[in-house]
Parts: sequence; structure tokens; C-alpha cells
Amino acid sequence: MEEKKELKNCLLNQKIRVEYIPKFDHIYNVTNSPAKEGMHVEALHRLPLPYKNGQRIAFLNADEIAFLGDIIGADLSFKIDPNKISYWDGFSLPPLTTRPFELDLSDPVQYIQWKALGWWPKVAATPEEESAKPREVRWRMVNPEIQLKSRTASGMNKEQAWMLFGEYKTQKEVLLYIYSCLRDKTFDYKQITNDDLYGLFEPILNSDAASFIVQTKQEDLKTRALVFGAWMAGILTKKSDGFYYIKDTSELKLFGDKEEGSISDAANFILNPAKQTIKFEIEATFNKYKG
Repeated sequence: MEEKKELKNCLLNQKIRVEYIPKFDHIYNVTNSPAKEGMHVEALHRLPLPYKNGQRIAFLNADEIAFLGDIIGADLSFKIDPNKISYWDGFSLPPLTTRPFELDLSDPVQYIQWKALGWWPKVAATPEEESAKPREVRWRMVNPEIQLKSRTASGMNKEQAWMLFGEYKTQKEVLLYIYSCLRDKTFDYKQITNDDLYGLFEPILNSDAASFIVQTKQEDLKTRALVFGAWMAGILTKKSDGFYYIKDTSELKLFGDKEEGSISDAANFILNPAKQTIKFEIEATFNKYKG
């Protein structure tokens, strides 16, 4: 007797929420209009099973077809036989609306609906898909548990970022250096006030706190910021090959012959124990510049 092949369980012990993404547009921005967010609140958008050129698309793989078919007790193959009634003839997807709903992926039918909905371009199955085609996507699929963890982590990042911002608030050169790393933009050192710094960093700390935190972890951050600040103050000059220290009528190259002359190269140069005098001179001149 031939031994029955063990089927691979594809069901997942999780729930997926399908959410509508409002599309704000001048066409719909009508006061008190039920369609002001791009779709009437009572409208139903029904998607058929995935198809292309009039043919059904196999949106389940072979293992899923075998396992789910065994549980449901039906042939889930996608081949169309005009002489036979197919399981798919009576299968439907949940209508999409402006209201969220959940799919239980431990349920075979809802698992199939999840896979079918995720095939359509209007429904983003992952955050990456949503970011890649924002104009096309109208609904998103999210795992509430993962979403909650992400929001919690985001909140912790934001709190940490604001604390770090407070620590560096009196070191304007550090914050301006970090801002240049994040936004590739520089300012006149003396014209930027603490209020300006707050205005520059508020959107970053609230929406991209993780990136700010990463920048604060740069090796020798304060020395790199010193190089950046001294450059803004005219104590250092930056030529096409890198940073130089301007001293009286001469200039000193702050990087090795095989280096790129970057801020990190300049920082490493003045951190060399043999070059500490240069570092102290730059610090003293920069502190005098700051007043």
C-alpha cells in the first residue's frame, strides 16, 4: 500500500486587518460630502478571483492547493474544465469598503481570501508594496500585533531621540552636523538659534527618530562635529581633496595621502596622539568664534 504523503500545513496562527487608505484629492474635497476621502462610505468594491487575459491565475502554490483542498474537501486546482463544476465557481472575496475588517489565517477559506486579495494591485500585502506604488494602492493589509509592536518601538525611538536632542542642544555644531548628514544641507552657524534648531529637528524626531538615533551613534561624533563647526566658522577650509587647517599664512592637510579627506578622516587625524596640539588649537579658536 502506498504511504500517503504528509501535507504541509500552510495555515498561520495570526489575523490580518484589511484597511482602506483614504485618497485626499481636490475632486473629493467637498464639504459634508460622503465621498470626500475618495470613496463613498457605503460603497462596496468587489474584486473577482485573480485572472489575466480571461484565465484564472494560480495564486496558491502546489503545497497550499494540496493542504487546503484536503481540509476543505475540494479540488482547488485552477485548471478549467467546462464539463465540471469547479470549487472556484462559487468562491467569492469579501467586499472592500471604507471600513476595516479582519481575516483569520488559521481558517482555510479566509486564508485563501487573504492570498487572493494580496494578488490584486489595489491591495498592498506588505508595507514595502504600499510604499512602492502609493498611487495604485487603495487598501493595505496589516498584522495588528506587528503593527502594535512597531508603533511601540517607534514611540520608544521618538522618546529616546528627543532626550538625545536635549543632551546636544547646547552643542549646536553637533546638531548641525547631524542635520547635514540627514538632509545634506548646511547653515550659517551664528545665524541659527535654538528655536531654529527645534524647528529643523521637530519633523525628524517625530517621524524619523530612528535615523536621528543612528547618526548620534557615529564614532567620535563630537570630534567630527568639531571639524564640521570649524569648517563653518572658516577655521578649516575644504578643498576638492579634503579638509585643511588654516593657520596664519599656511595650511595643514588633515588627512593621509591615501585617504579621501572626509570629515571622518580629519577627525581621525586630529585624534592621533601626535596631533593633539592641532586639535586643541582648533577647539580653542572655534570656542572663541562661538563667543
